Amino acid sequence: MMDSSSGVNAQGRKTMTCINCHKTFAGGGIFRMKQHLAGARGSIVSCGKVPPEVRHAISVTLKDIFEKKKEENLGQKIHLVDL
Repeated sequence: MMDSSSGVNAQGRKTMTCINCHKTFAGGGIFRMKQHLAGARGSIVSCGKVPPEVRHAISVTLKDIFEKKKEENLGQKIHLVDL
């Protein structure tokens, strides 16, 4: 998952290192690391060494986050229309 000793690179950006594949990420925060571990497609390289049960658990968590945000955004749009 994530190295507990996150650091700072030469440009002053916070970094995190995956303990499975040892890839280091500068910026993006914990959400980006979760995408890496879940194997999310897009702007992040998937971790090829994360255990399947970890990949699944994080994928479910990310899906829940997206669904919650989608509901919140839909609720705000409906609320604005009702005014």
